[in-house]
Amino acid sequence: MPSHRRPGKGCARAWFPVLFLTLWASSPLAAQAPPPQPPASGVAVTARTPEPGSLILERRPAITVTLEDPQAVLDPKSVAMEVDSADVTLFLKVAPGRVTYVPASDLTPGEHNVKFTAADKTGRAIEPVEWKFKIRRFAAFEEASIGGDLTASLERALRKPIKEPKDDSGVSKKTETPLHLFSGNLRVDGLLKEGDFTAKLNSNVRYVDEFRPRARPKSDKDKLDLANYLITFDRKPLNLEMGDLVVNEGFFGAPNLARRGLQFQANDMDDRGLKLTLFGTRYETIKGHHPFFGVEEDKESLLWGGALTWAPFANRDWLKLHSMNVQGHRFSTAPGANVGTVVSGEEGDLWSFGTTSILFGGRLKLATEVAFSEFDTDTTNEFKEESDKAYRGTIEGMHDVAMLLDSPVTVKLGAEYSYVGFRFRSPANPGLQPDREGYSLKKDTLWKIATLSLGFSAFNDNTDRLDLLPRVRTHSWNTALTLAPPDLPSLVLNYSRSLQRSYYEPEVFGPKRIDNFQNTYGFNTSYGREAWSVNLGGSVNFFHDETLTLQAGDKTTWTATAGMSLKPVQSLSISPSFNFNRIDDKDKVVFLRDNTQVRRRVYGDTLTGTLTLAQEFIPKILNLDIQVSGSSTQSSDDTVDSQTYGGVGRLTWNVGNLFWDWGKQALSLRMNFNRVKDHVIPQDRNEIGIFMIIDLLAPYKL
Repeated sequence: MPSHRRPGKGCARAWFPVLFLTLWASSPLAAQAPPPQPPASGVAVTARTPEPGSLILERRPAITVTLEDPQAVLDPKSVAMEVDSADVTLFLKVAPGRVTYVPASDLTPGEHNVKFTAADKTGRAIEPVEWKFKIRRFAAFEEASIGGDLTASLERALRKPIKEPKDDSGVSKKTETPLHLFSGNLRVDGLLKEGDFTAKLNSNVRYVDEFRPRARPKSDKDKLDLANYLITFDRKPLNLEMGDLVVNEGFFGAPNLARRGLQFQANDMDDRGLKLTLFGTRYETIKGHHPFFGVEEDKESLLWGGALTWAPFANRDWLKLHSMNVQGHRFSTAPGANVGTVVSGEEGDLWSFGTTSILFGGRLKLATEVAFSEFDTDTTNEFKEESDKAYRGTIEGMHDVAMLLDSPVTVKLGAEYSYVGFRFRSPANPGLQPDREGYSLKKDTLWKIATLSLGFSAFNDNTDRLDLLPRVRTHSWNTALTLAPPDLPSLVLNYSRSLQRSYYEPEVFGPKRIDNFQNTYGFNTSYGREAWSVNLGGSVNFFHDETLTLQAGDKTTWTATAGMSLKPVQSLSISPSFNFNRIDDKDKVVFLRDNTQVRRRVYGDTLTGTLTLAQEFIPKILNLDIQVSGSSTQSSDDTVDSQTYGGVGRLTWNVGNLFWDWGKQALSLRMNFNRVKDHVIPQDRNEIGIFMIIDLLAPYKL
């Protein structure tokens, strides 16, 4: 008996493989990328103008791409070019073997970038090309510019806070507030560049003029002032500076010496490991319109010297040998300064030799220096120059000692020993303290959000062990803990202790004269959000004096500070602050009404509060700035009792270029208030001033 099957199932089984193969063939897994087309033949780019990296003077250069085959024809629809990211395809001139673009307007001086893509007539793309060239501003220099800004302010006193003093008051009439006050500042920045040569100018020229009635005396100050200037010429490895410069050579020699003068450096540290520095400056800080220096200009105030640094190893940080010499003198020619035929003043000479080493990737640093000086502090006396020496050595190191919560715990250690002789002086380091010997130690432990600092130092004077002078020893201990967790208040806790005593007192001085110690505890915390911040701080200092000859001097000083900054809306900011200081003098000498002296405990309190407010009524157009403050000082023995109040308010209208088409202008109305009230010496002084101000800001570029 023949079997009977349903036709539907058989058809489904028969069509299933066909359907599966059809879907597989059309799926991404079975798809194959077409074979890559060979590069377009004869259309490779062989030349570009302006040439890559070239420096040209032409402002509208023909930007050209030349093909390998002079007869090659490109697909016009595929040709594209960008100049400084701007599409210029529509302006291209496409010819066999060449594509050209000529800018319709001048290109700006500086660097320009060109991108070009195309394909041949068969659609095969050529290799895209991209190159850069520069247009110089002038024929003589690659870059040349001068610019800056002019700021000026004219202030008219509608109401003077300080009136003209009376003739019999004994007060100089120069204290009177001027009717008009004009001040201006011209900032000039210049640049010249050609290849590896660069010249720069940075300067500020100020002008201040007080308009007073003809009968009033004028100010003694110069109206025109060359506030600062610096001219720099640089062509590696040479560098020359003229003007207000900074010399930084050695610790005893000339560290961070800011003077007006000249400095020349030849820095060939990379190749030969040598660096030479020569400098000549004024002996003292000079202000005003004295632009240069030199023996011809001022023979009375000169400072000059030089330094040589040599790094003998391939790794220049391993060892640097440093030597320097600096000499200088300052002679006074003012009336009364001369004694007979001798001019008063001082002069000196210093030699310094030192080494520095940086090892293990900066984890260990060593430095040494020894210096010898000859110095005469007074050229009028019969004593000649006195010589002395100074030396120091430092070591610093750091090491990761452990891991805590996936963050390293780093320890930094440092130590220093220094000796500065009793007669040691440096003409280029007037702030160096002579007659001092001692050492200091420090340790910092850092981890993620915490820093623990420990320090100790011990110093003494009378380094020459002179019998006529005592020796004073000072020991100091300090520690500080800083916590700065993210999104939480920061906290700083600190403690310090110092001990000072004198030894080897000469018999003529009697018992020891110095014996005291003090302890200081302090803290500070701050926390802030986007619209507000707050900070609190405080400290207390306990000073105890056991000096026998004084029999007094114990004091306790308390200090508390608080501040806040609020920005309730975008246009308003408010910043109040408060400070309190109390001095508790345990045993102070007090004069009674009958002029008798007694010892009493006296408190002295000072309270100070400040409020700053800034309100923008119209953003960047109309704004108000106010700052008010008040302070009160009183003592329990009634010798001090005074209050001071002050305030400044300024309403400013930024009018833009309303009056002139050049720069920006602003009109302001300012009010000053100051009141001083003294209850011990009865007086109550009020000063109120109202001023109309015109401000100008005018940037320029040539």
